[in-house]
Amino acid sequence: IRKLEPFQALVNRLSDDGLEVPSASDVNATIQLEFNGSLLDLTMTPKSYSIHPDINSSPLSLRLRISKTTLHQKVNLGHELNLTLRLGNGESEKFTLRSKESFSKLLHSYRKSKSISSLTKVVLEFDGEALRMCDTPETHDMESEDII
Repeated sequence: IRKLEPFQALVNRLSDDGLEVPSASDVNATIQLEFNGSLLDLTMTPKSYSIHPDINSSPLSLRLRISKTTLHQKVNLGHELNLTLRLGNGESEKFTLRSKESFSKLLHSYRKSKSISSLTKVVLEFDGEALRMCDTPETHDMESEDII
């Protein structure tokens, strides 16, 4: 995978190579990629996670998990949190995120609302600490009305 190519492209190539991978529109399926114990957002790129493989290094080891839910199973994404994203220029914008959803979803919504390219570096911080995109509000004991 190239460092500016979304992880979804890797999943698509695996599917093209014959691996039985559900389509992104299959709401009963969950596809997850894991790197060093952290889940990766399939819309993000290796560069966005500061993963910089080079030709001389050993191959990256990614774990692919595919699971299907039945109609009777529900995925628990936690409770809704109303979070405020304070921008560098002093403006702020409110977002809703569930406590078990990753910050990559929040970042995706922010980029979309401001038409910001995925190539533009954006750092989210909470209590002076940079947030990893695979972390969740639950990971950082966030509550509704917290400011990022």
